[in-house]
Amino acid sequence: MSEKITLERSTVRETQDMAPGLASALAKALKIGVVRGVVHVASTQGEAGEGSALVLVFQELVRRDIMVLVGRGGDLQAEDLEASTGEALAEFCTHLGITPALGAGGDFHGLCVLLAGQMGLRATEAPVLSWKGHPADLESMSLVEELDGEIHARRLRLGWCDRYHCNIYS
Repeated sequence: MSEKITLERSTVRETQDMAPGLASALAKALKIGVVRGVVHVASTQGEAGEGSALVLVFQELVRRDIMVLVGRGGDLQAEDLEASTGEALAEFCTHLGITPALGAGGDFHGLCVLLAGQMGLRATEAPVLSWKGHPADLESMSLVEELDGEIHARRLRLGWCDRYHCNIYS
């Protein structure tokens, strides 16, 4: 039986984990839709081996131009995602010299607040989510659809284009 997916709300804490230039570039990319959203997975310890359900989730998220932040214990290899990465996200990552899955450090909430602030939003409005749960309890595509659906809903509430779900820009 599947466990309900919990999309955490962010709280205010300062972060030093992301360089200001990268945070600014990511905020701009989120706003214009080059990067559709960011999903943080709190812990991947022992769960992100090649072919695992979690890697399949990550591959599908980056294919949809959603950046992945990996929390503590992440042993995900960049090669696991490179071939799957969507064109816009791949171009953004190549330009900045980063991978589509980044280590989130210990303060995701602060990062969310930082990104939201750079976009002029509250953290709960930004297309930036955190997921805590155990992937073995979930069917991987239903998790992807839930996360993608929440990112899509947030982008539409903000009046932002979500090119993945439409043929005509809003």
